Amino acid sequence: MKKNIYTLLFSTLFFTSISIASSDFYVEEVSKNLIVFTQNDQQGLIVINENSSIVVDPMNQETTKNIQNFLATNDKPMIGHIIYSHSHWDRISTGKATLNKDIEVIAQQECGMYLSNNNKDVLGPTIYFQDTFKISDEGKEIDLYYYGPSHGECMIVIHLVEENLLFVPDLLHTKGASFPRDPTLPYLRPSTLINFFTELEKLAEEKEITSFIGGHKEDKLIGMTSIIAEQRIFWELIETTAVQAGEDGIINLDNFIDLKKLDLEPYQQYENYNSEDLINIIRRYTSFQNMGR
Repeated sequence: MKKNIYTLLFSTLFFTSISIASSDFYVEEVSKNLIVFTQNDQQGLIVINENSSIVVDPMNQETTKNIQNFLATNDKPMIGHIIYSHSHWDRISTGKATLNKDIEVIAQQECGMYLSNNNKDVLGPTIYFQDTFKISDEGKEIDLYYYGPSHGECMIVIHLVEENLLFVPDLLHTKGASFPRDPTLPYLRPSTLINFFTELEKLAEEKEITSFIGGHKEDKLIGMTSIIAEQRIFWELIETTAVQAGEDGIINLDNFIDLKKLDLEPYQQYENYNSEDLINIIRRYTSFQNMGR
């Protein structure tokens, strides 16, 4: 039987306020060896080992300094590994001068096209992987999985084996299935989202994972992995609507849908529902169907 993360959480979770360089940086301890840090409403992870710490998504130079400050002032080992969950600059702009050159930096190989220009704000990956990667360090195990383009081209999900907990940096909300944060979907790949959620469901079922942490600050730190299926159903509904709208001729030449001819009730159950957002989201799907982009 896998460890029940909720039992673990209720016995160990606490809020720690950190008085350091930035007043909006703080941490929450999920377990003895797992810490969630938040800055500017974005979340990353610190995994504590005996001799080094692993950081997932150090964000920017200010956040990186705050993480180092936190580790030093709390007598915890300094950063030995960094994992980039994806290639967006708001997750990886650590500033090279703030970190030890011997740090091992891991990213999925499709991130390489974005990280190969030797950007001065980014510590370049030392390891690229294709589909899966396992980090075993001093008895701790972290498994990385890539399911194709989703939120950008190279986003991965992270399985924290000891806690049997997923970190899904984007695409999921801990409160439940939801409309995306940005209805223009600038970083999403509509054609592959359903496959992403289907594969993520399989992982959660195979590993008996019941809980996840997202990449943004929300009312609930921990969400149930049952939300994965709920979010997949949302995107299946979007895709079905877009296909049917094309067949019914209620999409104009600019790929905008006529909402008056659409049944909106199935969408109104979702968090952050907005009919205008729905127009933009469906437009992305119909644009892909009609033009491949």
